[in-house]
Amino acid sequence: MPSTLLSHLDALLPPGTKGRKVITFRKNQVIFYQGDPSNTLFGIEEGCVKVSVTCQRGKKVVIGFFVPGEWFGESCLARNQPVNFGEAVAFTDTRAVQIDRNALLRILRTEAQASYSFITHLLAGNTRIREDLVYNLLNSTEKRLARVLCMLAESEARSKSDLLDKITQQTLAKMIGTTRQRVNFLMQRFRKLGFIENDDDSLKIREPLMTLAGLIRVEKSNRHVA
Repeated sequence: MPSTLLSHLDALLPPGTKGRKVITFRKNQVIFYQGDPSNTLFGIEEGCVKVSVTCQRGKKVVIGFFVPGEWFGESCLARNQPVNFGEAVAFTDTRAVQIDRNALLRILRTEAQASYSFITHLLAGNTRIREDLVYNLLNSTEKRLARVLCMLAESEARSKSDLLDKITQQTLAKMIGTTRQRVNFLMQRFRKLGFIENDDDSLKIREPLMTLAGLIRVEKSNRHVA
């Protein structure tokens, strides 16, 4: 797992040490529910995990997919009696490193480098969430879908998986706050425009879609996605 945080934890809490173990989850298995007591940090070694949040009115929103090298369950570090912010479900068969809250707190209180790595990890995650929130508030469903597809393509490349092909239009709709019918319409439009295409039954993201999502500038575009 290519993670600076894990490299520090490996040195301070080697595999087999009390407070750390490897755990596997079957596809669609719930890892934890929203509001459950939070006492564990998870680092993904193989597979993919979907995290969603349900509001008081019962509407569920997918807030992200986590792939190898990424961590989730940081709410375990909250004071008093921490609870899970959302629901985590294994999107595929998944293997993860499980770090006990007490063991993690002990390391963060005594090891400056591990503490710094974890703070950096938290800030990066919070920054991404804020950027997604602002983007969803300010942009059309077309641009929101373009951004989500590009982000998923990057996660797919890092994890060397077929993540894009496994995500349904209903899930995409939950991620950008629209209907499945609207997503279907936009996906067809993207195909007609050449922004996406299916190559050997695999969905490929093309550079114009990244431009639409605002991830690259037209005048400086020299990046090739596929």
